[in-house]
Amino acid sequence: MNISKELKQYATFAPHSRLVRLLKKPRSLCPEPISAILPSFGMGADGLILASLFLITPNYMCEVRVSGRDEEFDFIDLKTVRNYRINLGKHVLKREGGKPIRLKTATITLLHFPGFVSELAYIGDNPEKYVKTVTQAIPITCASFQQA
Repeated sequence: MNISKELKQYATFAPHSRLVRLLKKPRSLCPEPISAILPSFGMGADGLILASLFLITPNYMCEVRVSGRDEEFDFIDLKTVRNYRINLGKHVLKREGGKPIRLKTATITLLHFPGFVSELAYIGDNPEKYVKTVTQAIPITCASFQQA
């Protein structure tokens, strides 16, 4: 996977050089090659923001926070996923003196044992495509339903 090329699609949310820098340390610590990068979005004062990038490997997931000033990231073993919740909804942006903008949302919440939560969020026109992308990168079958 060409990480630099993947990150260019998020340049409207953060400078490419900043994204490369934010991923440098997590990539150096990751014991496996990255197979997917999944964005997680949020709403800021000025509109849509890139909150996090999730680095996916065959066995691990690393959330790299983009919205903060510091370098902040964590790793979790995908085998700890116990529950996979998908919420599809809508969000309306009310513009002063203008027509409201209606956006579709998707939130995918992964519950991990013993009580950790990972949340991926999408705001835009095609939440179904986002859910498909996430479930291909982190298959629902990875959710372990065995007792720990």
